Amino acid sequence: MIRLPETCLKDLQELLASIRPQQVLILHPQDDSVPDDFRNLQVTVDTDTFSGDKTPALLEHMQVYDVVLLAGFETLPRKSAKQLISRIRDFHAHHFLLLADREKIEHGGDWSKNDFIALGLRLFRDYKDEGDVIVYRFELSDYKTTPEWLNSRHWANPELYGKYRW
Repeated sequence: MIRLPETCLKDLQELLASIRPQQVLILHPQDDSVPDDFRNLQVTVDTDTFSGDKTPALLEHMQVYDVVLLAGFETLPRKSAKQLISRIRDFHAHHFLLLADREKIEHGGDWSKNDFIALGLRLFRDYKDEGDVIVYRFELSDYKTTPEWLNSRHWANPELYGKYRW
């Protein structure tokens, strides 16, 4: 797992404290380890690993978690990583956090910030001064705000009835 700066760990712990999850799943590549700071939280923390060939089987039997934290997705082929992110975001997490390694994204990687925006993720915090971590977040409850024009006031114009042919 990418090395997390102290402020990142503190921010993630505060976020988890505000969410108060019962179960947290941390997904990471096989050759990485989970920071002890996550194990010290007062929640049930499950960990699982993924690799390119194990990803479909992992998703097939995954339950819905309060929070899913994904790190190391850059090791997968781009198509598999997008499928993994989309599937977790849509079916397996109430709150989804993605830890991106800036070094792998900006230098020699296939990913850009626009790719994360296209996946519906929002920037939670960029830790460029303290390390090479960018944290993205997805929550269905605030993914799409209702536009001002989409309300009953704008659905019909009764004063125009009978004046125009629609």
